[in-house]
Amino acid sequence: MSLLEDAGSWGGFKEYIDIESGLGRVMNNKKIYSSILKSFLGSSYFEEMRTQIQSNDLENAERSAHTIKGVAANLSLTALYETSVLIEKQLKEGSDTGQTLIDMEFILNETKKSIENLIAE
Repeated sequence: MSLLEDAGSWGGFKEYIDIESGLGRVMNNKKIYSSILKSFLGSSYFEEMRTQIQSNDLENAERSAHTIKGVAANLSLTALYETSVLIEKQLKEGSDTGQTLIDMEFILNETKKSIENLIAE
C-alpha cells in the first residue's frame, strides 16, 4: 500500500507536503496528484530564480518567486510556499535575499526528497 493510500502514514511528510490538502485539490485522485508531484521533481524554477538574483535581474526573479509560490500552493508544498512568500516580498522590497535563498534551496531539496519517498512507498 502506498502512502497516498494510507492516511495513517502521512506524518513523516507533513513538514513539507500537506497531502490531504493536495489530494483535495485534485478531487482525491491519487494518480493525478502523484503524477503532478512527479512532474514537479523535474522543474527548474528555483535554479532560474537563483540565476536571476545572481545577475541582479530582480524583476524576473520576483516573477519566478511568484511562480514558485503558486506551484507550491497548488501542490500543498507548505514549507516551500512559506519560503517563496518571504523571498517574493524581499525581492519586491529590494531586501537582501541571501539567507532566504539558502533556506529555500534546503527546503526545496527536502521537499523533493519527501516527494520521492512518498511516491516510492
